[in-house]
Amino acid sequence: MHSLVSMILVTGIIRAYYLSCTTNAGNPPIGWQPDTESSPMSSSKRRYCNKCNAFKPPRCHHCRACNKCIMKMDHHCPWINNCVGHNNHKFFILFLLYVVVAITYACVMVTILFLEVIQHLSPSTFHIGQIITFAVFACLIAPLGLAIGGLGGWQVWLIAQNMTTVENEIYYSRRHPRRRPSHPAPVPYTNTTAPTAQADSDTQGISHAVNIISYDAPSTGDNSSSLEDGSGSGSGHDRDNDDGEEGNPYDLGSIMENLKVVFGRNRWTWLLPVKANLDEGDYWRKRGH
Repeated sequence: MHSLVSMILVTGIIRAYYLSCTTNAGNPPIGWQPDTESSPMSSSKRRYCNKCNAFKPPRCHHCRACNKCIMKMDHHCPWINNCVGHNNHKFFILFLLYVVVAITYACVMVTILFLEVIQHLSPSTFHIGQIITFAVFACLIAPLGLAIGGLGGWQVWLIAQNMTTVENEIYYSRRHPRRRPSHPAPVPYTNTTAPTAQADSDTQGISHAVNIISYDAPSTGDNSSSLEDGSGSGSGHDRDNDDGEEGNPYDLGSIMENLKVVFGRNRWTWLLPVKANLDEGDYWRKRGH
């Protein structure tokens, strides 16, 4: 029984890790343009990436490590040498989940074995190697499980609200603006081959250990930015999104609906490391729509 459980967990960990590493996180379609007919927006709200020389869909950010735009980018993870984005977010979450379950299962088994050894411990059966093994396990594996469990819990909390790490940092920076030394005003973007669009400063100062975010232009004043147009207001505050709503506009109001955005519509495959049935990733439902 223990061998079967261990084999299932190890297989799930390897499979999820492999897919996290090899699956393209998702790039905007070549030549993507904002749908101004069904969702009119002014040129100032069109998000344009100066590095890729292309328009960026909502929730898309440029990754400095990958040097490309990632749809619904969560963060760049050096442990998988890949971005965590629209296409592989599910595999990354499952990898963390499988690791936490495997470590928890191992801790329970080792604890039971340790108690059995203590109960039958005597001078004739005492082996210092057993004590050393338990000590090493307690000092290395348990803290690793706590660290990965904390990261996994944080990721689950975010996707339950249909939010990414980048977006959470943006919302936090707006709720808690920090004073920064003033910077020269950014030079307006001009391009003869594309409509004028304000350069995007996706985030400022992502504190997460695995985030590597690229900034297209410095913001003025504080580090606030608009989720849809990526512009810094320089006035110590900014609109939360282009509709003037406060908070996270992509929270669909239901945890189950939010989870479907990452894990797909088929609930029977949520915990399996298989490709999810996801939307294209260039347009996103918003709260109340």
